[in-house]
Amino acid sequence: MRGTQQTWLLQHLQVLELLRYTTMRLAAGPSCLPTALLLHAQEVSNLLYGYGQLRHHHPPLMEAAERACTPRLDAFSTQDLVLVIWAHGMVKHQPTNPALLYYACSLLAKRKLMPLQIAVVIKGLAKIGFQPPEQFMQAMAESALGRLQLFKPVELCHLLWGFAHLGYRDVALFEAVVAQVQSLLMAWQRPLPQVSMAWDGSMAVMQL
Repeated sequence: MRGTQQTWLLQHLQVLELLRYTTMRLAAGPSCLPTALLLHAQEVSNLLYGYGQLRHHHPPLMEAAERACTPRLDAFSTQDLVLVIWAHGMVKHQPTNPALLYYACSLLAKRKLMPLQIAVVIKGLAKIGFQPPEQFMQAMAESALGRLQLFKPVELCHLLWGFAHLGYRDVALFEAVVAQVQSLLMAWQRPLPQVSMAWDGSMAVMQL
């Protein structure tokens, strides 16, 4: 057990050191560091993804990443943009300057996203508490409607949760998702569990 604890502690210290060094690099800016030392778009998105996956909120890192990324966000791939938004959502970081999120939304609205990317972006924005422009939400709804059959059930759940949490009403999308879910349930081959109701005198007990 002691060996396991020591290994975990070492890994934790390595993560903290990487965090400190990366924050320093991001915060320095182009005028202070040679271009070769600056993090590339994919490096930034992967780094933020890692901290999002760990649910480790470090505001200096997030703010440094925002300052470093916003001016060159158009160079980010679609996946990089999705990961940046997702990471913000996982740690529920609300940027002090929403320019990054507005810019990312404007770029993504013009691109073709895969079903998983659409669901992740919408849920990420909802968890941040950021209200994206209506044009962006409309673009995501239209994109989802066009390829709804490609969405996995869990992606449909994230999609509707995000739309509902953001308070964006799109009747056509919600009705189409309901129809899609009904179709999936009708095609389900595995038998549903047997459910019976029994009374214990005070409450109903479901028996599977």
